This record gives sequence, C-alpha cells and structure tokens, in this order.
Amino acid sequence: MRPSVSILSALVAVAPLAAAAGPAVADEHGGNVPETVVGLVEPEQQEILADIRDNNMSAEEIRGEPLVGAVTVVDLSGFRGEGDLQALQRILDNAEDEFAEIRTAIAVNEHFEAAIEDKDVPVSKVIAVTRQEDAAITVYYRSSLEP
Repeated sequence: MRPSVSILSALVAVAPLAAAAGPAVADEHGGNVPETVVGLVEPEQQEILADIRDNNMSAEEIRGEPLVGAVTVVDLSGFRGEGDLQALQRILDNAEDEFAEIRTAIAVNEHFEAAIEDKDVPVSKVIAVTRQEDAAITVYYRSSLEP
C-alpha cells in the first residue's frame, strides 16, 4: 500500500515529536512505532493507540476467531487533535492487513459479523480489531466514514 501525499506530509510533521517521545518498538514490517507519544494524545486515546498497535488482529485471525470472549465496540470518530489522528494513521498504516481485508474476514466469519452488527456497527466502518489475552475482542470503527 502506498501512503498518500497527505499521510506522508503528516508523518514528516510529526517525526520530530515522535522522536522526542521516547523509545520506539519495531513492528512486524520493520518500521518503528513510538511506544509513547508524549503530549499528543489524551490518556484514554493513548490506551486505544497502544491496543491497536499491540493487539491488532490480522484478517486470518479474524476468519478463525471463535468469539469466546466479550465484544466491545469503540467509535474513533471522536479522536481529537492532529497528533492523535497522525499517530492513529501511522499505526494503521503499519497494520498487517488493510481495511478491506479486515472487513472481508469479518464478513466470512458469520459469528463475528453478527456480534458486530448486534452492536449496530456496520462492517463497512470497521478499521481495526484487537484481541486481549482473556479473549475479549474490541472492534474499532469510525461512524463518520461514508458507507
């Protein structure tokens, strides 16, 4: 996936801030993602960014997920501030699978799709899915996305 010019511009603008944020961790694609971006996100948003970065499920994992834990949905449309959005975009750009692959995997797993739709979240608005050690699933979506 080639990042758009606006995403590249955003990354260039945030690079000095990310460098000052502290240690970075290598992701599975060889890039570095700041472990903590100080001063750019509010605490709950920082927790969301860490969850997506550390626990993001691949399309393959979603297709095989038996859904034995609770399913929580979180609308990311309320993310505030340019730094929040830039950090989120960078983490999503480093994800193993793109939105379309994630959404297709959800549609293939009938139990997963039903659990999300039961929460009144259209699969077309899902941008990330994470799983915790206790098998709890969090579905991140943006209600502001066009269907």
